[in-house]
Amino acid sequence: MFVALPLLSQTSPSPKLSFDVISIKPNPPDVRCATVGGGFRGNRYTVACLTLRMLLQRAYQHSFVPLQMVGGPSWMDADRYDIQATFNCNLRALSAEQIQLMFRSMLEDRFHLKAHVESREGPIYNLVVAI
Repeated sequence: MFVALPLLSQTSPSPKLSFDVISIKPNPPDVRCATVGGGFRGNRYTVACLTLRMLLQRAYQHSFVPLQMVGGPSWMDADRYDIQATFNCNLRALSAEQIQLMFRSMLEDRFHLKAHVESREGPIYNLVVAI
């Protein structure tokens, strides 16, 4: 009886946020991209000609602080992808954080991404006006 009480009081984990439909197509290596970028429009996310590094920046960047990545495969900056994804926004409007979590789960599922965020100390330079 005492063992059952803690189990009954536990809540089930919330479902992982993810896109409903995802299409990721690699660009041919010899084709130059006319446009790069994209974003959300309604319940659709579309980007063209982004590298994995650019995709990771969109998934993990907070505010306007540039994200610095350490390590990764050589094709991370070479191969480019077109992505089209849709999600159900009929239930409620999604926050920027929820959309970013959906984007992270897409990278985990489709690219088998294993990443972590850490802080590192590095050199800091101050620009001052010489008089």
